[in-house]
Amino acid sequence: MGNNILIKEEESDLLEEKKTVPVTTKKQSNPLLIIFKAAAFFALITSGYSILKPNIYFKVVSANLIPIDFVQDLTTFIISGIMLFIVFTKKIKPLYMQLIFLCFFSYTFYIYGIFTIERYYNYLYFNYLTVFGLSFYGMVLTFAAINKESKIYVTLPNNVKNISIAALLLIPVIFLPMWGAKILELINNNTKPEFYYSVYLFDLSIYMPMYIIVAILLYKRVQLGILLAPFLFILVFPMLFPVAIGEFIKPWYNLTGDISAGAINLGITLIYASLSFYYFKKLEIN
Repeated sequence: MGNNILIKEEESDLLEEKKTVPVTTKKQSNPLLIIFKAAAFFALITSGYSILKPNIYFKVVSANLIPIDFVQDLTTFIISGIMLFIVFTKKIKPLYMQLIFLCFFSYTFYIYGIFTIERYYNYLYFNYLTVFGLSFYGMVLTFAAINKESKIYVTLPNNVKNISIAALLLIPVIFLPMWGAKILELINNNTKPEFYYSVYLFDLSIYMPMYIIVAILLYKRVQLGILLAPFLFILVFPMLFPVAIGEFIKPWYNLTGDISAGAINLGITLIYASLSFYYFKKLEIN
């Protein structure tokens, strides 16, 4: 009996020792961070090459789109450089970093999805496919990471919430009828467009519903909706800004620009950029 007690005591001592022994493990790699760095790097070199060699677009896209594509590449180059600087300096909190990831992936998924689907067959086409694919998987992983953030609590004043809901719904209110009318015209004429069809696909199937869904989540004060709303405001900037500036610089390419359309797009861009700053100022994250 006494021996049994001694054996049990020795076993318990061994268990205690095992618990207290420090275990050294290798640092786990973050797949989301790896995908982000890869997407930002490929977007940086792809847009940079396109800025230096704009003639890669001459045979694969309408001349009317070349000025817009140039501004788009310039915008992508600047954004990608800023994203890489942020991720390597690591001066932003993890939650904010995840939201930045989501905004960047949403942007590159849209832009390089257009380049891929519109068949921009040039030397950079495999880069377009790479960024497009990385952005898709990056969005999936980022949504999963944000959804795990259960220890946060966000608050937003009612007046900011109501303004933001109206702003989120304004984008689909503008673009759904506009693109819908153009598609109905194509259906009635039984014609197939050479360009722009990817814009209809992304806007009508993915991005306009996203704005509506986030508006509903924000109305119900769901935390995910409160967090995503300002980044959908920011997303307006890189999407509409190149279109706006592209119209202004078309005379440099011996083309006629639509100054009124450029001014409207620029106005919308500035309004949503201002709204995003105002939103962050009023948002409280605990």
